[in-house]
Amino acid sequence: MFESLKVSLLKPNNLGQLVNKKAGAVFGFILFLALLLSVFGFSSFYHTSNMFLKEAQAVLNSTPDFTFKDDVLNMQTDQPIYSPNKMFIFDPNNQVKAENYPKGSYVVIFGKVKATFMENGVVVRETNYMNSGLRDISKQEFTELVDWLITKETVIWTTIFAGIFIYMIFSTMFTAFILGILAYIISNLQKKELTFGQAFKLAIFSLTVPFLIKGILVLAAWPVPIGPITWGLGAVYVVMAVRNIKTS
Repeated sequence: MFESLKVSLLKPNNLGQLVNKKAGAVFGFILFLALLLSVFGFSSFYHTSNMFLKEAQAVLNSTPDFTFKDDVLNMQTDQPIYSPNKMFIFDPNNQVKAENYPKGSYVVIFGKVKATFMENGVVVRETNYMNSGLRDISKQEFTELVDWLITKETVIWTTIFAGIFIYMIFSTMFTAFILGILAYIISNLQKKELTFGQAFKLAIFSLTVPFLIKGILVLAAWPVPIGPITWGLGAVYVVMAVRNIKTS
């Protein structure tokens, strides 16, 4: 494992040396790559979701009673009520104007008849309460839901991480399969004589750096096309690896 990781990270020109690794070593590396992406992806998801829960709990503790009866937010307040980091805003009188919307990564504004969802200061969705399933839901029910989620967070986060990890295993294998086809085609064109099994292994070990960069981009939450970048880097590494394999 460590030898393969060292080659894939520091000596990409020597990736061809790994095409004869045993199936167990290859599967172990698949698990490693899946775990790598899972940690990055889960960390980003956990940070955002946990902050949402803490913000929701804080703002619910500071609001008067409210309901969404008759598809309208009913709350007795003269001013909008903000959560500590302005991720949630209760604005039953529609006093918050577009030019004053918070510029945070994620913001939800509960207006009189609709909820507005924003990302980085841009409105991404607006939902009327009539179509949202919030009919007759009260502050108490919201509070009970948030409190329950917080008390069960260990079980919830463990389940979510397990789900992400399983998904990443299949995602890694699919990515390697597609790049393996590319490696197999190029190897035949260049008379490298790789079997498809060897091409698949080559693709697996070529994914280390692309997946590491993908994980960093996910964690940083930069607005860049992560998918195309990952596929492009993977293709570059595969082509480079095949070209550096010596013919027999």
